[in-house]
Amino acid sequence: MFKIFNIYKLLSLIIFCALMLLPISGYAQSSEAITPKALDTKAEVIKIKQDNQDNLNTSVAELEKENNQLEKEIITLRAEETDINSNIKKNEASLELLTKVTNPTILQSKEIEKIKITIKELNNKKIENQAKINDKQTKIDANKIIISDTKERVKNNQNELTKEINGFQNDIFIFIIGISKYIGLIIFYWVLVQGLRYINNRLIPNETIRNIIALILTFLAIFATFITIFVAFAGNTTYLGPTLGVFSAALVVALQDFIASFFAWVIIKARGPYKLNDIIEIPTPSGVMTGVVTQIGFFRTRIKEKIGGESRDREQFTGKTIFFPNNLILKQGFRNFSFDNKILWHSIVITITFESDFEVAKKSLEDLIHKQFRYMLDHKDIYLDDVYNLKHIYKPTIYLHISNYGPEFTIWIPARLGTYREISEKISLQILKDFKHNKIELAYPTSRIVRREDLDRNYTEFDAPHPTISH
Repeated sequence: MFKIFNIYKLLSLIIFCALMLLPISGYAQSSEAITPKALDTKAEVIKIKQDNQDNLNTSVAELEKENNQLEKEIITLRAEETDINSNIKKNEASLELLTKVTNPTILQSKEIEKIKITIKELNNKKIENQAKINDKQTKIDANKIIISDTKERVKNNQNELTKEINGFQNDIFIFIIGISKYIGLIIFYWVLVQGLRYINNRLIPNETIRNIIALILTFLAIFATFITIFVAFAGNTTYLGPTLGVFSAALVVALQDFIASFFAWVIIKARGPYKLNDIIEIPTPSGVMTGVVTQIGFFRTRIKEKIGGESRDREQFTGKTIFFPNNLILKQGFRNFSFDNKILWHSIVITITFESDFEVAKKSLEDLIHKQFRYMLDHKDIYLDDVYNLKHIYKPTIYLHISNYGPEFTIWIPARLGTYREISEKISLQILKDFKHNKIELAYPTSRIVRREDLDRNYTEFDAPHPTISH
């Protein structure tokens, strides 16, 4: 009776708060000094000026790059001019020597004509280089004038852009102040929801009812937020549709994991891939988690963590509690160790030395595991389950394999979840006793050290000359 009364009080409080949402939203409406349309217009003006500024800066950069290239070309032409002057001087010196000859030969006369032609060609090339240098220098001077004018325009445009940005920031501040009451109202909704959820957790003992009420509160807050946004933009219907569309898209993106987790909860409850007290192993963003399921909520599952993997202590509790979203089961596979039954196969690997008697070792291990299995059958309520034909289905076996260190025995034995560590300890203790009694040595990685003098002596004996046989 007390529980029903608490539920009635909480539902009454929720309905009262829900009815108060619309009147509060209605009284919050007022005219805004700055409209979203005016902000859009100013933002467009700023965008145009920023694009113009970028274009001007790009033009300045391109002109400066062109001037740098022209200056490099001028340096190359001046170097060529220096080479031309040097060649002219050499040819003039040669010509002067040849003209001093009193009676030049025909060959010398031809050489004189050739040198004169070369000097003329070099002078023409020098004139062409000088013309190129002058053209490039003229282009550089013209570019500098354009760069100076463009930088002045950049400076003026920057001043105008700064003024526009400052004005836009002031308008945004005024606009934010105008809609702050709506933002405050939305914050009030969610604070109220958190308070009601706290009361819900304190008053309602049933977890399922608590989750349902928390879900109703969340949807009420979302609905109230939509209504408040509608009221806030009632005087600007042009922007109401896009705003609600953006808000809805953002809400879907923000809540997609919650929605997926809720539907995953429905699947878990309907199909039962795992249930309370099952032992599961599931990959999460933080790594593979193993543990006992202690709670299955609307959006997440809680497990009591166990050491997982192939460790001998994989059934040991760590004391940690792990939460993971339910939608993980929709994205990837997971293991349920207790889905069909609670008996798992476990392996114990034993390696002995080559010098030990492997037949005696195998006989000793077979006697041991069959004795242990009979003990487990006698206490199957602890170590096994009441499964039909248990003796034949879960009969333990031993396999032999030759490894690098010696004969390797693999013992496969069944055990109920949570009892493997105890069974493993009993078997290991008895193996040590039996092997000690039968003088069977366990193998392990070893190294053999050979002294240099022994190695040299072996080589000497191997290389010694063999006695010859005389006939």
